[in-house]
Amino acid sequence: RRMRIARDIGRYKKEHAMPVLQAERYNDLLDRRAAQACDLGMERDFIRTLLQAIHEESVRQQMHVLGECRAGIAEAEKRPGTRSSPAGHRKGSPYDRSGGPPSPRRAQRKSLPGGGDEAQKQPETTSGLQSPGHSGVCRPDAVGQGETTTKTNEPMTKIKAVFNWSGGKDSAHALWRALQSGRYEIVALLTTADRDTGRSTMHAIPEELLHAQAERIGIPLHIVRIPAEWGSDAYASAMRAAVEHFRAQGVTHFIFGDIHLHDVRRYREAQLTPYGLEVVEPLWDETSEQIIEGFLASGLRTVVVTTMADRLGAEAIGRELDAAFVASLPAGTDPNGENGEYHTFCYDGPIFRSPVPFRLGPPQRRSHDIRHDDGTVHTYTYWFAELEAAE
Repeated sequence: RRMRIARDIGRYKKEHAMPVLQAERYNDLLDRRAAQACDLGMERDFIRTLLQAIHEESVRQQMHVLGECRAGIAEAEKRPGTRSSPAGHRKGSPYDRSGGPPSPRRAQRKSLPGGGDEAQKQPETTSGLQSPGHSGVCRPDAVGQGETTTKTNEPMTKIKAVFNWSGGKDSAHALWRALQSGRYEIVALLTTADRDTGRSTMHAIPEELLHAQAERIGIPLHIVRIPAEWGSDAYASAMRAAVEHFRAQGVTHFIFGDIHLHDVRRYREAQLTPYGLEVVEPLWDETSEQIIEGFLASGLRTVVVTTMADRLGAEAIGRELDAAFVASLPAGTDPNGENGEYHTFCYDGPIFRSPVPFRLGPPQRRSHDIRHDDGTVHTYTYWFAELEAAE
């Protein structure tokens, strides 16, 4: 009966163009019901967990009504372990994700192709297909790079493209959308990594985990390694070399996971248009609410690895990005973390043939000085946990 009511609410929201997720209202309801539970002699945590589970399924039902589930959600729901609850994080002990499906941004910097920021010396590059002959679709509930046909069963020529991979939720969501469209032959996942640390420049993901993601997706990983001392001219030169490398392979499109950062898109287009390359943004022109609802419906699974300290605390580290997490975000927080509020690591879902095993260390607090385009310097403080590969 409760889910039937949820679907009726979903139809009402669809008719009145209302978003599914209404975080402030949900938080108020959760607090009031938890207080009532205490008055009745019940444990506060018990009632919160119960209400969060009901809310998560209600959101899923409403998204189905709104048509946000798209192809694949029905099959995703059939897979064991699709739903999960956020788990607590014990200080000082690794957050272990090594055995199957577990229970449980962007910084204000311009990025060139590959998800990096700016660099100095000519970088090293590596490229390799970890799973030869793989179509790029690892689950039966995803649409991928297999042969596409028209109504007359004639093969349809696909657009050769490079996907700019960060390893986080928006990147995975955009890749899922691109694969579902059936329009692209994605020849590589392009990313940048710090030459000294061996971690990605955007989310500090170790190369071993980047390779593990790519191997399970079934698309070659192409890494551009950046030296510690960054300079924009040398970095631009290095990325031009990567662009030329792919253009020689017949690539005509570069795909990104940006949402609505217009200055970043203009920058990408300014860098790539002179080479005859087109920028593709699968998540563009949607509201933040539509994008996060689409992500939740996709079946992709991510864990929070970094938060901006003045928005979210250390307790958010290690949480699963699900409906309950989105509902718990403070007022004024972009649900996608588009203002840098939080960053994630994507480890499972319809684009992967199996979960990526990983461990998450204890939360640490760090500060970084970021120089803006106008020359001003601002100090940003973050909570983060180091990612490690797990056997």
